[in-house]
Amino acid sequence: MAVIDEAIRSGQTSITLTYEDVYVKPQIASDNAQLNEEVASLNAQIDYQKEVDRVTNVTVTLEYEIDGVQKNAVLTPDILKTMIVNNQENKPVVSGDKVIEWLTAWADENDVLEDDYLFINCYGELMSLPNGSDTGWSFDITQTAQAMYDAVDKLESKTVSPILVDENGNKQTDQTYVEIIIPEQRMILHKDGQILVDTPVVTGSLYTELDYTTYTPSNGIWHIFWMTTNYTLKGPIQDDGSREYESKVNYWMPFNGDVGIHDMNRPAFGAQIYKYAGSHGCINTPLENAETIYKNVSVGTPVIVWGESGSIDQQAASQAKLEDQQNSIFA
Repeated sequence: MAVIDEAIRSGQTSITLTYEDVYVKPQIASDNAQLNEEVASLNAQIDYQKEVDRVTNVTVTLEYEIDGVQKNAVLTPDILKTMIVNNQENKPVVSGDKVIEWLTAWADENDVLEDDYLFINCYGELMSLPNGSDTGWSFDITQTAQAMYDAVDKLESKTVSPILVDENGNKQTDQTYVEIIIPEQRMILHKDGQILVDTPVVTGSLYTELDYTTYTPSNGIWHIFWMTTNYTLKGPIQDDGSREYESKVNYWMPFNGDVGIHDMNRPAFGAQIYKYAGSHGCINTPLENAETIYKNVSVGTPVIVWGESGSIDQQAASQAKLEDQQNSIFA
């Protein structure tokens, strides 16, 4: 107002306020040191939080089912944010140690640490097999947590399986073992993480007219306790002093008393033969596959047998035989 008043009094017809120094000066300018320090701090916080959001933008699930119960441990972004620490460059990263602590607490709460009869089958399913004479593998928290952490570190949302180890800390997936699946009449030789043999077999007969059971014991973990070639298998001694049977085999690998893996000359393998015309309990195997297994196992090699097994009546056995004949398995 003062500038305009003066302009009128002095006869000016225009004024430029920029030159008249009438604007209120800012108390803090853009070169203010304190202001710039605060701006830098706030921007650093924003950048830090963006990085936290980035490194935790992943979901990793430990998933498995055991004894019909589904058990999942899920690392979510919110949980991962509680595991943030700063690295040497003062940048936020997820702590591997905190992942281990978290999974250990979860495993303890869900009672998965004590079971040492665990086994992951050929389908990736976790099983507890307590019926055998040997322990199997147990849950390795550290290595499983590391697998989850590796996925987080690579920002890979994925599902991982538990890592099982034996008493010496060796991973199941890296070892040599034989897997026998009763319902599928299938035997697999796993060697160093690869499938070396996958063969149909005939296991112990579910139906028999003998006065003793002949089905193959299942849902357990055993091991090959000796092995030999050119062996004669002998059955129980009968009343007349003769043996119930004498069978010569090329390869003999017992793992559970008188139950073992051996070659057998049969017209067919697999299907439902084991229900009505199975073995006395052993794992009848095609010669070529029995030879390969023999050459790649040793005393102490684990043998895992799983799947439903037990006696059936004559009617069920006859029905199974009829179905096999209809499917022409002996052709």
